[in-house]
Amino acid sequence: NPRLMYAPVKEEVEWDEPGIIRYHDIISDREIEILKNISRPLLSRSLTTGGVSKNRTSQGVFLKEDNIVVARISQRIADITGLSQKSAENLFVQNYGIGGRYEPHYDELVTINGVLLGNKWVANKWIHEFGQEFRRRCSLSYWE
Repeated sequence: NPRLMYAPVKEEVEWDEPGIIRYHDIISDREIEILKNISRPLLSRSLTTGGVSKNRTSQGVFLKEDNIVVARISQRIADITGLSQKSAENLFVQNYGIGGRYEPHYDELVTINGVLLGNKWVANKWIHEFGQEFRRRCSLSYWE
């Protein structure tokens, strides 16, 4: 992507099969502070697919792209992944305050192991597979 020519992204291959790639340092410290400041007054208790859970004690908020920093981060994610944002959810910011946790759980969306100490902030951008068919075409190889 031309927007990444002067500021390439640090990419680490976590796993070959299935392909899992971790990107490092894509949000600046200043952007992180802005996201936290935008989110703080909007946070509400996070829910699981079963509703309020004693195993998940975080607060979260979906941020719309009407803020220039949120829009810039979403565009950067699109540039890095090459995926369409049409099927993506808004940026989801969560805070696991002191003593907050997300214990191991199993539902149709995700399995995550949670936090032990401290005040953790997390931002997720969920990009759904629908609509990506022509962005990353499947190989004709049986093994890929």
